[in-house]
Amino acid sequence: MHMKDKNGKLITGSLISLAVFFIFIYLSRINYVLFHSLAEVVVSLVGLTFMILAYITRNISDNNYYTFIGISYGFVAFINLFHLFTYKGVSIIDVTSNVPTQLWIIQRYFEAVVILTSFQFMNKKVNVKKLLIVNSIVTLLLLLSVFTYKVFPECYIEGQGLTAFKVVSEYVIGLMFIISIFLYIKNINDKKIKDKAYLLIISLIFKVFSGLALVIYIGVYDISNFLGHIFNFISYILLYAAFIDSIIKNPYNVLFQEINEKMNCLKKSNEKLEQEKIALEYDYKKYEELLRLMPHGILIMHKERIVYYNEYIKNLLEAENYNVLLNRSIYEIIDVTCHNRLRESLPKLEKGDYLKKESCLLIRNRKKYPVEISVYSVKEKGIPYYIFLIETQKL
Repeated sequence: MHMKDKNGKLITGSLISLAVFFIFIYLSRINYVLFHSLAEVVVSLVGLTFMILAYITRNISDNNYYTFIGISYGFVAFINLFHLFTYKGVSIIDVTSNVPTQLWIIQRYFEAVVILTSFQFMNKKVNVKKLLIVNSIVTLLLLLSVFTYKVFPECYIEGQGLTAFKVVSEYVIGLMFIISIFLYIKNINDKKIKDKAYLLIISLIFKVFSGLALVIYIGVYDISNFLGHIFNFISYILLYAAFIDSIIKNPYNVLFQEINEKMNCLKKSNEKLEQEKIALEYDYKKYEELLRLMPHGILIMHKERIVYYNEYIKNLLEAENYNVLLNRSIYEIIDVTCHNRLRESLPKLEKGDYLKKESCLLIRNRKKYPVEISVYSVKEKGIPYYIFLIETQKL
């Protein structure tokens, strides 16, 4: 992509992001629940999109890092939807304000662990089936800990604000993201993330800011809560910009590159085969000419059928052309007095063996030609052939 195109996309993206930011500010002032819902819907859609695309391209992608991240983010998005459904003012699931805060912390822990774990898959194959099973079990257990067994620590108390567990958790999660930032810096030249490392790093910086903003709010509608969700939204948009090329474009670029490489290899193979064919045809013509002009009869048999005979045999049997005797039974041109001897002797010949001269009669157009026949047994690629050397006798 030309620098002009890149700058154009950067400017366009910046303007759109700025417009969305001001729209969200406006919405938060007139209807905070609407703002929160829109932000969380976009975040969840981004995560679910990652998962779907990463799963679809898993077999053609050579980047296991993004496959792991993409599929895992689908589960983060799934938990985030429950955070949205339980949020105060939405109440699709009617609970206290503590539950959406718990779900927020759960999805943040889940996300932080996913990013830290993802570095193991820089050069390691992802077992997608195992990944789906493990993430499903962990997600189910976390949701049960909140909704069914109610054993997950409290994160928000009405009238008092955030609990110590929620505050400490945000700092722990922020530290996990900071560690991930250093790991990105350490692996910045790795081909798996090289082109997108800066976007990923900036995305995690906004995740850290999001956590810091969300350790000081008292009400679920106040300014720090707003900033926490805005920073998280920006983080996801940056993640989307980093992942979308790697999950969609790169696998298909790799696929087309592999197809192109295979086509080039096939082309080279075809060229080599063509050269070998020309060489074989040359050798065949050379040896065929030699056999054709030999002063003895040469006849080759496979499964009792004649597959070749030279000029000497053609002239001896007064054949009109070379196709007259091809695919005919050898016993059609040999007198019956020799049939039994040949049928008994030929199957006993091993590769390289030969049958010593036998006196026989060749028959053609009711004429008989006394000859002496020697038979050699050969195998070509495991297929047996018999070469008859035929010399005429004086009557």
